[in-house]
Amino acid sequence: MDDVLLTEREVAARFRCGERVVRKMIKSGQLPAVRLGDRLVRIPVAAVDQLLAVPPMGSTDGQE
Repeated sequence: MDDVLLTEREVAARFRCGERVVRKMIKSGQLPAVRLGDRLVRIPVAAVDQLLAVPPMGSTDGQE
């Protein structure tokens, strides 16, 4: 079992956004997260990869 967990900062770097955006995605349920204790939050890398694999809204995938 290879459950790699990322910090909010690492996820933000992959998404090229701010940590605040990552926290909003977690709060809205778009991005699953694991809470370890009161303040420590980690995000499974599989969830990040899955979200990155979805084509952006409005994308035609080269079809016109």
